[in-house]
Amino acid sequence: RHNLEGLGAILPPASLLSFVIAGPSESLVGGDDLAYNFRSRMLGVLGLTWRGAEFSGADRVTVRREIAVYKQLREILPGAFTVLLSSQAGHAEGEDWDIVEQVSPTTGAAAVFAFAPQGRADAVLVRPLALRPDVSYAVASVDTGLVGIATGADLMADGIRINPSPASRAQVVTFVEAREDTP
Repeated sequence: RHNLEGLGAILPPASLLSFVIAGPSESLVGGDDLAYNFRSRMLGVLGLTWRGAEFSGADRVTVRREIAVYKQLREILPGAFTVLLSSQAGHAEGEDWDIVEQVSPTTGAAAVFAFAPQGRADAVLVRPLALRPDVSYAVASVDTGLVGIATGADLMADGIRINPSPASRAQVVTFVEAREDTP
């Protein structure tokens, strides 16, 4: 994430390749938060390099789900650019939430990626940027679904609270223009 966040300041996410790969600090097979590993790489073009046969049935379900999340994000965020909403992630995990936003100038949609530090149990208030002030956005978590509907102006001024989740330390929240049929 450190590299993706730094390069995202000058290059679009669609030009940054990032691989989900087992390493000394991230275990894929039998790891404690496989979704976190995938979501950390979704800030660029998601690449995969591992032996699928090594995964358990539960891990395969998670892999399929995270790939579907990535595809959904790429669909709603064509031509996206990156905005850091916190300090750039360090080489080692820090003590504070790491928060990144991607915004599509084409669709006006956005996604916030929020990464909680290990062992952190407090919520974080996130104020997205670059939303269209007069547009009503359907705000949704990729884990829990629709959170609510608010204008871009209200979201940028008041923010949204992101709570730690038992599902993953990585939270992804989308902001898509609300349609009349949005519940």
